[in-house]
Amino acid sequence: MPRRALSATVLNGAPQAVALGDHVSLTGPFAPGRTDLQIAFQMPVSSGDVTFEQTLPLAVPGLAVLMKKVPGTSLSSPQLPNVQEREFQGERYILAQGPTLPAGTPLTVTVSGLPHRSPWPRRIALTLAIGMIALGFWAAGQRPAPSADAARIKQLTGKRERVFSELVRLEQQRRAGSIDAAKHAERRQAYLSQLERIYRDLDAEGGKSGLPRAAATRGGPSAAA
Repeated sequence: MPRRALSATVLNGAPQAVALGDHVSLTGPFAPGRTDLQIAFQMPVSSGDVTFEQTLPLAVPGLAVLMKKVPGTSLSSPQLPNVQEREFQGERYILAQGPTLPAGTPLTVTVSGLPHRSPWPRRIALTLAIGMIALGFWAAGQRPAPSADAARIKQLTGKRERVFSELVRLEQQRRAGSIDAAKHAERRQAYLSQLERIYRDLDAEGGKSGLPRAAATRGGPSAAA
């Protein structure tokens, strides 16, 4: 098959023909008379022009190439000097003919004006994506190192745990009825205020201010361990 050809397939003809990769093999024995072989392949197109070479192991008498005419397309070949347009069953075709092609001589065909999609939008999108990834890596590398003081964070975390413990104990006393409502409300407000200050300090130090073992809300008089 020509260079860059894809999906070589035997369409019709001799049953002993086999397509293997970029080659089609035809082995004997052959039946008396003429042996036909139809081969198809795909040729990727990235522009409006495509050129391919096909080398045949046998001489081809009366060489002819037929191509369906699409507006704007043309066909040329050094081995096919006679190029005409013909109409068949209401459609236009390009018929290129030439003399006998000796065995082993490459047939070079150029088709121009093919409809195709421009690769530039895809290339631009790919370039922008690579640029954004590179910018992300650069920004990550420029990010300043955390300035959090490990000792300070540890101190604030310990204080937070103690305040939570006191808040949980306070709620247990309320449920047990061992503290009156006014004192409970006063102490609970004080604990919540302490927690808010601790959260602010932890955020400023870059630490984690999430609730590890307890949750408290200002909107309701409960703390859940």
